[in-house]
Amino acid sequence: MFEEELEGRSGSDYDDSQTLLAEDRRRAEVRKIRKYVIIGIAGGLALVALVTAIVLWRINAPSSDQEDISTLLNISGDEVAIVADTELKEEKGILVDDKVYIPSAAASSYFDDRLYVDKSEGILTYIDGKKIKDIKVKEKVDGKKPLIKRKGEYYILLDYIIANGACDCVQYNDPTRAVVFKDRNRQYGIITLQEDARVRKGPGKKYPYYEDIKAGDIVYADASKKPENEFTPIVARDGVSGYIPTECIRSTENNVREFESKPTSFARKKMSENLCLGWHNISSKGITSLPANISEAKALNVLCPTWIAIKGNHGEIESAANSEYVSKAHSAGKKVWSTVSDFKYKNYKHAEVLGKMKNRRRLINNIISEAKKYKLDGLNVDFEDVGTKTSKAYLQFFRELVIYAHKEKLIVSTAVRPVTEYNNAVFNYAEQGRVADYVIVMAYDEHTTKKQKDKDVEAGSVASIEFVKKACEDILAYVDAEKTAIGLPFYTRLWKETKKKITAEVLDMAGAEEWVWKNGLSPKWNDETGQYYVEKKIGKATYKLWSENNKSIETKLSAVKAAGIENYAFWAVGQEQGFVWHTVGEYAKLS
Repeated sequence: MFEEELEGRSGSDYDDSQTLLAEDRRRAEVRKIRKYVIIGIAGGLALVALVTAIVLWRINAPSSDQEDISTLLNISGDEVAIVADTELKEEKGILVDDKVYIPSAAASSYFDDRLYVDKSEGILTYIDGKKIKDIKVKEKVDGKKPLIKRKGEYYILLDYIIANGACDCVQYNDPTRAVVFKDRNRQYGIITLQEDARVRKGPGKKYPYYEDIKAGDIVYADASKKPENEFTPIVARDGVSGYIPTECIRSTENNVREFESKPTSFARKKMSENLCLGWHNISSKGITSLPANISEAKALNVLCPTWIAIKGNHGEIESAANSEYVSKAHSAGKKVWSTVSDFKYKNYKHAEVLGKMKNRRRLINNIISEAKKYKLDGLNVDFEDVGTKTSKAYLQFFRELVIYAHKEKLIVSTAVRPVTEYNNAVFNYAEQGRVADYVIVMAYDEHTTKKQKDKDVEAGSVASIEFVKKACEDILAYVDAEKTAIGLPFYTRLWKETKKKITAEVLDMAGAEEWVWKNGLSPKWNDETGQYYVEKKIGKATYKLWSENNKSIETKLSAVKAAGIENYAFWAVGQEQGFVWHTVGEYAKLS
């Protein structure tokens, strides 16, 4: 039967079935290959996409590399960085027995002015407002050495500074650094963060970072650099500076910083009434007479003769004080304060007599002895030849003098020039305001025959009304009004101008009035200066005079009172016309 079936098929039919099977197999293979190709292409595309994503991520991702903070702070080994008022300083502290020590000069400049080291004797002196503390090098206080010496340099223990100094200071470790804030008048950009941020080395996310800071933290704008690429330059509270994304900032407030510490003010001795002082210019010994108009000067309650002057490097003084003068003044109801000046003699150096403790203390003892001997009621310190190099020595002298003077119940005032940036750098008005019983601003000599650093000699008012107003405004930024007195002039200058030079002659009120009268002039009131003004050409010279008289003094007194200051001083008694005191009395109403 099987054979019959075979016989019934033709040969061509058999061949066709074989061909169909082969074709099916081929098509299956093609489909299989096509599937693998598609899978391969898809995989390749996915791989390309993955590689592209990785590359793009690497291009755009922030750097995760961390920079060593020691490199930023430029320290190594046992060095300690100092960041003062957000600025990294060149000076370096040192680690000694795991304790941080700060160079004495840096301690005084950046931490507290009252940290004073006498390098000739190796003694640290600190005054807390009540007493003077002297600490010798290597001497222990509470088991620690506040002062050490290394390689010829004196260093002060940071723990001592933090415990005693009028500054906000924190020590940070790894690496070790002292971060201090001292400037109480500086405006900072105080930044609050709204989200976490990394402090980066440069203005971009590809820069390495120093550290992380948290949302809500406070940092300070770095005024020495400008924002770039939507990154803001900052200084963190731990002294690390760098850049953060601007988008991380919640708010920025320009303001002075709030301090946890507060400089100690000395216990004050003061008058029982408003101060009305008159300087009495006494140029030689033996003068016992009081000023001519003393009987009319009922408002005057302090006479201040120019008696005591520094004379030598070892604390020597010259004094013109005498008992008869003091007795007469007391009988007239006036207190007597002697000036203590530094400008009469030039044969000594401030660095020697003020900078060295033995000489400074000898000078103070000599001054106090003179005050006790002649039963003085106070002292007026008038130092005008101090410079930036001797500023710290002067301030140390002044602090110590006040401590010693107060023990003898003496009032101590200081006479200062009007505020300028340079004068403040030298005399530190804020510190003198904390130490002195009174700060008297000498609001005169606006124009003098002495060439100034920033301008040539020119004719002008001794004390224009705007000059006096500015003197009042400026000093009140540093000293409380109740401690402030404004010194006004009883004199003027008669200016003589020629093509070759400008000179001037000092005239008192009566002398100025006489010159005007003799030359047949009619003074005209000048609102700009608050004075009467006259001018006359005589020969080849032009004479100019801005008069001081009752009206000009009243104009100044009114401005002083309007500024909220009720203490006055005058240079110098004997140069005024007697009736001026009646005007002074209206303003210096003594309680």
